[in-house]
Amino acid sequence: MRSQNSAPAFSTLTPMPPAGEAPDFALRRPDPEWTISEVSRTYGLTLRALRFYESKGLIAPRRFGGARYYTARDRTRLKLILAAKQMGFTLSETATMLGQAGEAADGALPLSVETVQSQIAFLEGQRSAIDGALDQLRDRLSIMRA
Repeated sequence: MRSQNSAPAFSTLTPMPPAGEAPDFALRRPDPEWTISEVSRTYGLTLRALRFYESKGLIAPRRFGGARYYTARDRTRLKLILAAKQMGFTLSETATMLGQAGEAADGALPLSVETVQSQIAFLEGQRSAIDGALDQLRDRLSIMRA
């Protein structure tokens, strides 16, 4: 029986490092494969998101029974997926980029000048549409408060 003064078991957990850095458990493990929970914690993704990326063929963890094991290649591809998502690319555009990156994915998305320019134009268009919608809503709110 635990005494009332002892700390709860979870108090010994250490915070996760910034995204992209290896957590302590990864540095201590000689095995280059991570479990789904380790990948989830490291990249701040839900288990559901990881399974979704797998179902779309973007990552292919090794399966043993019901468990998934993520290799360095899977983790590199996951970093690319998250980078593409942050830049506003769709999942199908991301899949195409991953296909172009192939096995030699070095942590950089294969982007052309044209692709980057096109994405910037698309996102600026979205920002303009959002700004317009916000202006209309603010106008409506000021009328409602008057």
